[in-house]
Amino acid sequence: MEKRKSSLKKKIYDICFFIYHTLKMDVQFIDPESELSLQLYYSEMPAMLKDAKAQVSSYIYHYFKENKSSQYFYYTDSFQLNYIGVGLWEQGVYAGAFVFGPFLSMVPNDIFIYDILKHNHLSGNYQFEIRQYCTMIPILNMNLSKKIGYFISNMAMTKFEDVEVVYYQDQMVEHGVSEPLWEDENSYSEVEARFQIENKIMEEVRKGRAKEALDILSTFYFDAAHRMPDNLVRVNKNLAFTYNTMLRIAAKQGGVHPVYLHRSSDKFAILIEKANSIKELEKLHITMTIEYCNLVKAVSTHGYSLLVKQAVDYINLYFEREISLQRIANKINVTPSHLSKKFKKETGFTVTEFINRRRVKEAKELFKRTDHSITDIAFLIGFDDPSYFSAVFRKFTGMTPREYVKKYRDKTTKR
Repeated sequence: MEKRKSSLKKKIYDICFFIYHTLKMDVQFIDPESELSLQLYYSEMPAMLKDAKAQVSSYIYHYFKENKSSQYFYYTDSFQLNYIGVGLWEQGVYAGAFVFGPFLSMVPNDIFIYDILKHNHLSGNYQFEIRQYCTMIPILNMNLSKKIGYFISNMAMTKFEDVEVVYYQDQMVEHGVSEPLWEDENSYSEVEARFQIENKIMEEVRKGRAKEALDILSTFYFDAAHRMPDNLVRVNKNLAFTYNTMLRIAAKQGGVHPVYLHRSSDKFAILIEKANSIKELEKLHITMTIEYCNLVKAVSTHGYSLLVKQAVDYINLYFEREISLQRIANKINVTPSHLSKKFKKETGFTVTEFINRRRVKEAKELFKRTDHSITDIAFLIGFDDPSYFSAVFRKFTGMTPREYVKKYRDKTTKR
């Protein structure tokens, strides 16, 4: 259904019309006088949701009025309905705001409907009406909604021009055997493109480069809704399990010991299964990518000889215990002098320096994540003498543990 102000500019109408018909999504445009100039909607919204939508539209309109920005706005209301807002400026003057939605980020199952009723203090009498409406609006995952926001923002910034269309229709011809038309070598099907992108992500993870991996991940969208159209959360969980496995393989190829990979992989498998929405699963994709890259940076033995790799793995796994050059040499069946020379040549550190650097790195993380005392942390990471720990910590960081804790907490407080 359409409600349109006669003075509405063609560019605005074209953007709204395109999104409305392409995504089957409700669309509004609010003009500079804060009046609703255009409204395109597929189905009438239940009365109890209309006030919430009015608040969303008003908030988005005033946000862009006060903040001239090339950003787009992603708004989730108390009913878990999502909206995308985009501001429009013409020659630097605020010309209004687009509001697209509502849409959902997860399948509206019984738990979803129950949570909505509970959160908004509504009786069960509204259950059927809300459920019926939710089944009529689109479901978009976070990645796709981001691309929509980006696309609409760029449409709003571009000047539209009227163009003519040229029509062409093939004449009927008899079909015979013909040579196949092969795709250009740079042209890929969706499946091929997916594997291309996954391979690029794995390459960045192998190198421990989280930013680059996330940049590639942001370009990736694979629609597997056809597998289980009635349970999109399950579909996305299955994709997340596959992504977790892919990252684990990449990190192993990057030189991370299987013990670390097992811990992370198990942890993420549990988090994936516990996730209740597509939005949660998309955030997990980011978290997983960062953690596996950080593992490669922190404990990778890539590029080391087998002997040094064994020594580094042993240090990374048992640094909090009593550990020494002699003990490590005994464990990997080599003489201490041979290990010492080989280790220094390949890592640039003596075995003792490497152990202490690893312990100091762990101490810094514990200072950030816990409230343990300096003495407790010294014992936790393998130092018997807190004073010696302080001296080693200062050698590698340029400050005492107490100074480090104060600096970190002061920095955190200012945020």
